[in-house]
Amino acid sequence: MTESFLVLMIIFGVGYALLIGIFTLGFYKIPEYSPGELKEPISVSVVVAVRNESGQILKLLESISGQLIKNIKFEALIVDDHSDDNTTSIVRDFLETNPGLNLRLLETEPGQEGKKAALARGIESAKGSLILTTDGDCQMDPLWVAGYVSYYARYKPKLISGPVVYERSGGFFSAFSSMEFLSLIGSGAGAIGAGAAIMCNGANMAFEKQTYQELMKFDPSQKYKSGDDVFFLHAVKNKYGSSNIRFLKDKGAIVTTIAPKGLLGLLNQRFRWVSKSRGYQDLMTILTTFVVFFFSFFTLLLFVISLFLNEFFLPFFILFFVKILVDFPIIAGICSFLGRIGLLWYYLPVQVLHIPFIVFTGIAGNLTGFSWKGRKNQS
Repeated sequence: MTESFLVLMIIFGVGYALLIGIFTLGFYKIPEYSPGELKEPISVSVVVAVRNESGQILKLLESISGQLIKNIKFEALIVDDHSDDNTTSIVRDFLETNPGLNLRLLETEPGQEGKKAALARGIESAKGSLILTTDGDCQMDPLWVAGYVSYYARYKPKLISGPVVYERSGGFFSAFSSMEFLSLIGSGAGAIGAGAAIMCNGANMAFEKQTYQELMKFDPSQKYKSGDDVFFLHAVKNKYGSSNIRFLKDKGAIVTTIAPKGLLGLLNQRFRWVSKSRGYQDLMTILTTFVVFFFSFFTLLLFVISLFLNEFFLPFFILFFVKILVDFPIIAGICSFLGRIGLLWYYLPVQVLHIPFIVFTGIAGNLTGFSWKGRKNQS
């Protein structure tokens, strides 16, 4: 093995271990939160941008209507992004049979489309000072709203990120997609805990309406169809610092969502997420993306070369062992917190496939387009 390969192996191995180590320490640093009694009223609006969610939206509406709220001025806004199925009729029927709910159905303006436009429409119409967002295929605990409001009242952060998990399902593919997703949730939480926020998930987050109006007025990310959550987090971090971004480690705040359907669905989702990386301006996020991708790329390259030159197998094995070793604590932690500890039975085979998955989606996501809710996008 040449000296340059050895140097790269050390650089990427140490860099990856340090990065994941920081996220791991940050994750375990976050204490679990127990909501307390709210002493003063807070107005909150749940805003959900939906498109073609006829198969799932009834569960969402039932989750929202089942929230246990006390001393909270609460409303929910469902904003339809030009659905071409019967999503809106399901919402209207639900409103007719539940007339006492403070729930409104809005639609995006003609000529406007996409999740960002739908969210902006809902947030602008919201009466609450605190905004909670989720997706049309999600379900949540009855204490979801109360937990967020209690946490905000105590700490007053500008943005709160929350835990998201896929619905339970059997089989190896489900285990792979769930564990890969939880590695992102855990890393995002750990980065926030370490004071270096890099990402969050719009399926479960809260923020001040005033902060959104202030920062998104000059949003440079509008040309990207994806990234309504991450770009906003970066804007908050740039303006107010990571100390004003918190992760709500509360089991009552867990949001459950539907996993992508099959391999093509998973790849399309990851292409959509990767496509926004071209718009990143946050240094820590760029560094994390660079380290994770090139560590995976170099490890995979060593494996391919080792098929022809035996001397490259040992450095490949060392890097792969580093990944297995440093990834486990944070993945075990997030799986335990979210009640998915059984996924760890699949840990080793998932790790084997995770490296080529990162490399492939990292490259293809920047070269190809993606589809979302029946729309084709290139960015």
